[in-house]
Amino acid sequence: MVKLLEELFVIPAGVSSVYDQQLGKNMKRPFLHVRYRASNLESRKNKSWVTGSVGATTSDLDAMTMNFLSERCMVVQGANNFCLLN
Repeated sequence: MVKLLEELFVIPAGVSSVYDQQLGKNMKRPFLHVRYRASNLESRKNKSWVTGSVGATTSDLDAMTMNFLSERCMVVQGANNFCLLN
């Protein structure tokens, strides 16, 4: 006998109302969404920089290197609506 399903994670497809401190009002957000790290100086959604090239910062490696950085996290709202079935 083949066991097809071992665990099931149920994620609700809906929104919840939360208070946004920056905007000062209530807004609707999905139960599961991605949030990017914010800074006043730069965007960390898709940050890139070059090292080892003419006019760029140098490194010990004698090669041009393209660096990419993205800082994000998964936000869970209304965790009591989620369900794990064994």
